[in-house]
Amino acid sequence: MEALKASLKIDIKHIPFRGSGQSVPALIGDQVQVVFAALPSLSGFVKSGQVKILGTNSLQRSKLAPQIPAISEVVPGYDYAVTVGVLAAAGTPEAVVKQMADAIANAVKMPEVISQLHIAGIEPVGGSSADYAKALSDETARYAEAIKTAQVVAE
Repeated sequence: MEALKASLKIDIKHIPFRGSGQSVPALIGDQVQVVFAALPSLSGFVKSGQVKILGTNSLQRSKLAPQIPAISEVVPGYDYAVTVGVLAAAGTPEAVVKQMADAIANAVKMPEVISQLHIAGIEPVGGSSADYAKALSDETARYAEAIKTAQVVAE
């Protein structure tokens, strides 16, 4: 949200919640006017007309809801979609890491896995551990820039 505020030069107050289990009811209860939440936690409220989804926080429109514009269509480069993956302990042998990464990359191509991930609002990607490391590094850089731009300081 801080990146959006800074990019659009809007003044809104951040209300911290512990996930969509708290933020979505606050939205429905008119305690807040906007939230970032996963599609599954909002879809029932969208169907009932209680909320309208304004945009997705990924770089491109979601294949799960292509009618929803990406915020990046208004704010170029805006990409704050959550990266989900599997991690191993430091020191795990590279052969084991590769075997796990290959197995996971294959699993996320299985129709039944894809279906379950879609229910959770996740678009499966799959890839190597190097691909995932790069995705995490890129994500960290985006968040660091947003924190710097928004002048967020630790308390």
